Amino acid sequence: MASSIDTQNKRKKLEARHAPYWEKVSKGRFIGFRKGSKQHAWMGRMDVGGKLKYTTFENSENWSYEDALEQATDWFSTLVNVDSSARDMNMKDAINYYEQRMCIEKTPRYAQENAARVRKHLSDSFAKTKLTGITKKQVLIFRDGMVAKSDDEDIIRKSKTSANRVLNILKAALNLAYEDKLIGSRNAWESVKPFENVGEARKLYLTDKQVSTFLKATSGAFHDLCKACVLTGNRVGSLTSALVRDFDPTEGTLRLVSKKGDGKARTWDCYLSDEAVDFFKRICKGRESGDHLLVNDLGDPWAKNGYRRTLLEAKRKSGMPDDFDLYAFRHYHISKALKAGLQAQVIAENCGTSVRMLEKHYAKFMKSDRRAMMNLVSLGGGK
Repeated sequence: MASSIDTQNKRKKLEARHAPYWEKVSKGRFIGFRKGSKQHAWMGRMDVGGKLKYTTFENSENWSYEDALEQATDWFSTLVNVDSSARDMNMKDAINYYEQRMCIEKTPRYAQENAARVRKHLSDSFAKTKLTGITKKQVLIFRDGMVAKSDDEDIIRKSKTSANRVLNILKAALNLAYEDKLIGSRNAWESVKPFENVGEARKLYLTDKQVSTFLKATSGAFHDLCKACVLTGNRVGSLTSALVRDFDPTEGTLRLVSKKGDGKARTWDCYLSDEAVDFFKRICKGRESGDHLLVNDLGDPWAKNGYRRTLLEAKRKSGMPDDFDLYAFRHYHISKALKAGLQAQVIAENCGTSVRMLEKHYAKFMKSDRRAMMNLVSLGGGK
């Protein structure tokens, strides 16, 4: 019998009805298309030991016949290979099973902490999805949902690093379920890869000439934004959220705020050089205290990534490296301050970070500075 559902044109000609249009794939196995008056869906049907099993594939309305056949084949495989007592297990059950097993094979603390990391990011719908119905799209949404929404490239990088760790735990739980015949196929998660090149912070350290050349290639509000990054060593997001009143020309400070991943705000005073004080005096002249300190050429607050097109053009003009972005000015400022002999604690407080993070990312500068400082110490007991 000719297929009535294998092409989009054929499916359009079908009458809307509640009963699916079935097509035999092999003995006891069928793929179905349910055409409703408004919504459509693909289905699967299989004879398992004389009992018919059915499934409706979620969000399948726009699938091609080939997509539906691939998902149905995976589902058939799952029913054949899965222990019959586990066919109603869902994603939440799989994480519980993983935790129980790891309590024995590893330690209770290891099991509880890893399981908690996954549960934190598991949506209600994904948690309730049966293991036989997990899709690659769900795993991708799980991974991508852990990426921070920020204009700070390093915050995004760190969130991707964290997402990779949690994705690996999820895969470990699903692989365990597969090995113990709780799920019959690895296709849903096996091809979902972790984010690449996010394990370490960027190590682009600019030269004075590169910074000067780039600033000469900029103008207007974007030039002021870049100059503020160079002079303070602070993150773009903190600088663009600052107001005119946050600048104190008498004390020579700029009050900045940053939100952590938990949503809590952290506030600090950035102490400014004379050059930086003069710069901020210029851009604050004649403006109201409640105005944003740094604004675009229209006088509006900078939108998230609102400078990207201008940045790309300035990179092209100045010949900057491909991996350059405004965060590189933070590296530049901090590395220059360390080489000038400023105390790490002072730099950390000024740039809204910690000494631990400086030691992690700028160790090569700090080690040479420590040796240079030791050579300044006059000690007795010579030859």
